Amino acid sequence: MAKRIKKPPVPAETERDWLRRNEEYGETPPTIAEKDGYDVRTVRTHLENAMRKRDQKQARVSFVKDNLEKHHQDLCKAAENLLSQLPKESIMDLDFAENLYLEAIRQHIPRSPLWNKIRTRNNTLAAMEKIKEKANNRLERSLKKTKLNNINSDEAQGVVKAAVAVLVHQFEQWARGRKGLDNINDWSIEDRKDGKISPVYGFSHFGWILESELATIKGVIVRYEKQMTKWSEYQEMKKEITTLHELNAYIRNELRGIIIRRVLPGSCGYCPI
Repeated sequence: MAKRIKKPPVPAETERDWLRRNEEYGETPPTIAEKDGYDVRTVRTHLENAMRKRDQKQARVSFVKDNLEKHHQDLCKAAENLLSQLPKESIMDLDFAENLYLEAIRQHIPRSPLWNKIRTRNNTLAAMEKIKEKANNRLERSLKKTKLNNINSDEAQGVVKAAVAVLVHQFEQWARGRKGLDNINDWSIEDRKDGKISPVYGFSHFGWILESELATIKGVIVRYEKQMTKWSEYQEMKKEITTLHELNAYIRNELRGIIIRRVLPGSCGYCPI
């Protein structure tokens, strides 16, 4: 009886070629076996094996593709969250250790000027708050030396506090290039009783005062409204606001670019591949 000769294993390239011929050209296992000199059972076994490998590979590719897409969607949402903070003029938290989505974006674009621009913006907002506080303290000290300090209302120092509040508001609005309150049209009398009135300038309430004292209050406020625009604090505030607008424009464009592109360049430690 002749000794059976064991054929060498079927190479992976041959296995893939059989699958291609079977699917693209319709060659059946018997046809392939006859042409290539293999047992038909061997051909069928390797066709099944090739199909299984192909399907597993496609499943892995699809899984990675879906999760990679979700990964970039998550990063775009993190960029949208940062973008939504710009109009609020609030500090943008760059705690990368706590916010892993931000950390992922940073790893994708580590050399982007975006991060330093955000830090500079945070510093600018802090500087604006200090200037505003400085102006507030200067107004408070100065107004206590005026006739306003002698006007009694239903709250201790009520007139001075109300005047400081409204003047700080004007200070900030004008430094931003906005209109602010109108000293003629934005005064109103909220109520009257027993010879007294309750005046309001815009949002600021002055409490109950004698009606004859209103002219004094208006005169002092008008005088300070004119003086404030010459203060060094006012010029400093205008400068910081200009810087803030420039930073906001840059940050807005960078974040919108991330959102519009949908896919960030580079990679991070959280990428699915």
